[in-house]
Amino acid sequence: MSEKHPNVVNFSSARKLARAAKQRDERKTRKEQAEANRIRFGRTGAEKKAEREKLKKAERALDEKKLDHPAPLPDSSDKPD
Repeated sequence: MSEKHPNVVNFSSARKLARAAKQRDERKTRKEQAEANRIRFGRTGAEKKAEREKLKKAERALDEKKLDHPAPLPDSSDKPD
């Protein structure tokens, strides 16, 4: 009796295929979520860093152009009685 069984299923390979399909779907979902987050939250880290540097530079330039510095408060111990 050397009959071939056409209805035999190798569950091992079926599980591998199912797992691969599930991983592919999860990867696709994560990529879609990442794209949505990029649109939602906007700028990249490099863009944020460049903006901070630009603001610091502008603040330094403004500080350099100040003409007078605030006078110190008079010390109460210097007052005559």
